[in-house]
Amino acid sequence: MNILVRYCVVSSGVGFIMLSSYRVEAHWTVLSDRLQLTPIIQTVVQQSDNVFHVPEKTHSDLVTAIRPKLLSEAALTDTLFCSLEYTGDFRHYWNFDNLDSIRHKGELQIKMTTPRGSKFAIGTRYYDSTIQAFSQKGDNRDYVEREVYFDSLFTTGSWTEAGLRFESSYRDFDDDHWRTDDYDRYAVKGYVAYKRLPFTSFIGEYNFSHQENDDFAGGPLEIDAHSILFGPEWQAGKRLSGKLLGGYSWISGNTLSDSSSFSFLANLHYKFSPFTSFNLDGFHAYNTSTSANRETNIYNVSKGGTFTIDYTRWKPFHVIAVLEYKNQEFKGEGESIVSRTDDFYKASLRIQYPLRNWLLLEAKYALNKKDSDLSSVEYRENVGALNLTFSF
Repeated sequence: MNILVRYCVVSSGVGFIMLSSYRVEAHWTVLSDRLQLTPIIQTVVQQSDNVFHVPEKTHSDLVTAIRPKLLSEAALTDTLFCSLEYTGDFRHYWNFDNLDSIRHKGELQIKMTTPRGSKFAIGTRYYDSTIQAFSQKGDNRDYVEREVYFDSLFTTGSWTEAGLRFESSYRDFDDDHWRTDDYDRYAVKGYVAYKRLPFTSFIGEYNFSHQENDDFAGGPLEIDAHSILFGPEWQAGKRLSGKLLGGYSWISGNTLSDSSSFSFLANLHYKFSPFTSFNLDGFHAYNTSTSANRETNIYNVSKGGTFTIDYTRWKPFHVIAVLEYKNQEFKGEGESIVSRTDDFYKASLRIQYPLRNWLLLEAKYALNKKDSDLSSVEYRENVGALNLTFSF
């Protein structure tokens, strides 16, 4: 059966399932003053011309996926809320079933507000995911990641506020071959804001993380990363919103020399017209490397950004164009360290069309490209997809 026939069969089946699901499942939605339950189902039909992300001898495949999502929030009191979120991702590859995967993501959170406007939250996250295989005979690299966190925001005055966040997480790969990527990590974030400036606020952030990889090659590895960032923040609802922060970052470890550099973080939204808006996200930060994802050395300096154009003039069509760039410079110390720099480029176009108020059709095309000093990880990929999203 050729690709076109497969695509038509799957698309027809998906459409029938989605339409029939509305009649059968509509009663699942529960809305009241105290409880909201929102199920969402997305079906995906995707074609890739390079599923293994290799520089040559590429293989095409048709991928079908079902992604259920459940959002739930209960108001225990007027100031105390409990929320639950679950997302699943069930993927099937028609030619290479070694790439088939099942992924789960869940989060439970309890949050509270005070009469003065302070906010507190405690929660836990669970990820059961995978890093795909990069060859026909390879296996997916399955792992589990768990996290608990505490988040707080204090209203300290009429024009000032401060926040503190603590996270503790660990990651565990199923296959011992990737045990060097297993880690225990905790992170702390401090936040202060002064809001009396015209049109904007001035904020400061301090971030610290400590990571331990007990089974790292050559002995245990411990890495500490710090960043101090300052800058303006514009409130949501204005023509310009978001934040633009700059500062200093540094990293240290028991097996590597200290390294430091300028750092920045940008999350900006600009409403150009009633029909057009722009989003700009940028970053410059230190990250630890994951060998299961074909990353090398101990850590990498990562910088880049995403530029998004959102256009809604041709209603009911909604057009979203995205350009993305990321540069990673891999670093470390020792005989096994090899100089390597990666450049990743992505351009995508999405067109959304609401078939019903509960059914959204989306067509998508993306071009992915990676250049690297390590030729085996270079690749170019064209991806086309048709998505149907059913929600209440």
